[in-house]
Amino acid sequence: AQLGELYDQVKAITNENISLHERIVRTSSQSSSPPVIQTSANTHDFEIIKRQAYLVLEENKVLQEQLNLQTNKATDVHKVQMQEVSDLTRRLMVIESEKTEADRLVQNMRIKNEELRNKYEQSIIDNDHRIHVEDHVREITEMKRITGLIYLNLIISLS
Repeated sequence: AQLGELYDQVKAITNENISLHERIVRTSSQSSSPPVIQTSANTHDFEIIKRQAYLVLEENKVLQEQLNLQTNKATDVHKVQMQEVSDLTRRLMVIESEKTEADRLVQNMRIKNEELRNKYEQSIIDNDHRIHVEDHVREITEMKRITGLIYLNLIISLS
């Protein structure tokens, strides 16, 4: 907004400068045409116009310098902002890549967790169908005792 206002001021002063230069040319062409006796009033007006034209030129220079400074400042700010955008874009890409990798690892862990849970549940089911060691030993001992009794009965009945 300030840059636009400054531009408008420079344009208005430049137009005024052009107008004053045209007046100077007209005044000097009138004085160079047929010899006119210049009065001190004409000379004084001419000097005032010259002084105003000089002041307008000086003001134009100052405004042009201000415009250049503000343009350079705006360009510098734009460059800094573009660099910041570039840096943020780069950081965003890295973070998105890291997030994708983390998501992949989490998915692998979920799959492994599911596999381990299934194995655990299967182990529980398998264990429910197994005989405990003490029960197994007791049953074998009972079978040996019964087998021994049967063997004794067989020997007794054969003798």
